Amino acid sequence: MTKRIITLTISFLFLISLAYAQNNEILKTSISNTNELVITIDHTYHYNYGCAYPLTYQINLNQGSHGLIALRKFSTTDRWLSIQEKTSQDFFNGIEATRFDYINNKAFVSTPFSASGDSLFIRITDSLGNNIPLQYDGISKYYDNRIAAVTGSCDDWSDWVVQDDRFSTLLNLFRSYHLYLTVGIITDAANSSGSTWTILQQQLDAGFIEAASHSRSHPDTPYSDYWGEIIGSYDDILSHLSLPALFSLGSEKQYVYTWIAPYGSFDNTIDSLLQFRSYLVSRLYSVGSSTIPSVFFSEWEANYHHFGNINAIVELGAPSWGGGDTSLSSLNGKFDSVLSQNGIYQFMWHPQVLYPDRNLPYLNNHLTYISNRNNIWYVNLGHLYLYHMLQVASTSGISSIANDSNNPHDFFLSQNFPNPFNPSTTISYQIINPGKVVLNIFDLLGRKIRTLVDEYKSPGHYSVSFNATNLSSGIYIYQLASGDKIVVKKMLLLK
Repeated sequence: MTKRIITLTISFLFLISLAYAQNNEILKTSISNTNELVITIDHTYHYNYGCAYPLTYQINLNQGSHGLIALRKFSTTDRWLSIQEKTSQDFFNGIEATRFDYINNKAFVSTPFSASGDSLFIRITDSLGNNIPLQYDGISKYYDNRIAAVTGSCDDWSDWVVQDDRFSTLLNLFRSYHLYLTVGIITDAANSSGSTWTILQQQLDAGFIEAASHSRSHPDTPYSDYWGEIIGSYDDILSHLSLPALFSLGSEKQYVYTWIAPYGSFDNTIDSLLQFRSYLVSRLYSVGSSTIPSVFFSEWEANYHHFGNINAIVELGAPSWGGGDTSLSSLNGKFDSVLSQNGIYQFMWHPQVLYPDRNLPYLNNHLTYISNRNNIWYVNLGHLYLYHMLQVASTSGISSIANDSNNPHDFFLSQNFPNPFNPSTTISYQIINPGKVVLNIFDLLGRKIRTLVDEYKSPGHYSVSFNATNLSSGIYIYQLASGDKIVVKKMLLLK
């Protein structure tokens, strides 16, 4: 490990130990005096992760309810829009929908946050349009209150499996079963051929696919260039691909949530650097007796601000280096075991291994067995953990609010982006009351380096660029002040 990486890691650990809120502050819920459920998300988390995937909010209904309609809006000035209704007999995943369970007196309202703000308003009306009293019961463990989840991932998306159509053939196979896949891209290999990125984009546009980072050059640990392999590969993906809407914050930002570790190798430096681009989870690779399958969610690691590493339950196919499974009875048995535990059936595969098996009965029969079930959540790995992060962070207590216009996020300062940066970065902020606004930059000794804003501002959302060409590498503090409100955050200049 180079001296630069050691210094970087220590600096970053110090930075994140001060900069982030606790998990239980991410989501706040309340019931208005007009029987509307109001959910607000911490702006920093909203910006860092997008949160475009629908969360399922559980609402208790009065016994004997029928003919209800769910509506939502994203701000007090928006008009209410009805949410399409689905039933337990419908097959759907990852969409905005409402399902009423009148037998058990429950409503399951699945809806995302908007890129335009940090609030969400939900109401349920009777056939006459009157709001019914709401009894909020938290966020379902799984989307639409399903009993289990299925997610797949695969490695080595690169020139050597793209140009001969192996990868596209396999992706189309899994897509035909409506199975979601998280695909690890080796970005330097993709960069060697312009047509590779075009094929990648076509597959993303066809649906069911999540773009994950599988490094730039597929090295074993220790890496000769940790920054390039982890941060650089993330940036390569965003530079070459337009990601699906559920992996974006409108037109402002896109997200790569998943790191697929080359060879399954991992160390503390990788753990530290994953935070710089808000990766949520790392999928490792173990075979044989050393495999520790991830039937349930891994734990949140507060020191690194992401979830603990996970392993697949099974590898489909039989790689020459060992591991894998081609027995239909064994594969179906593993799936049944996960289902009985209400867990997560996580499979993975390598294209060079699975391609020869694409027409074999064991594979197609197993895919038929695990797919298209109405009571199972089919999802990409990144969305699985994005949903879980918000679900476990949600508060269950409800407090009444007297006025819908009370917004706890009316004054906020965003984390600069990119961060770390060299030499320029953008700082965004919002104010709701008119007045003088001051945005200053300080070093760690408290010396003012620069004033970016010092003027009267009307209410609104603003962005300002900061160029640090003449400054040395290190941590800097930026402070927003308006009236009696002050917000401070930290950023890292890395040259």
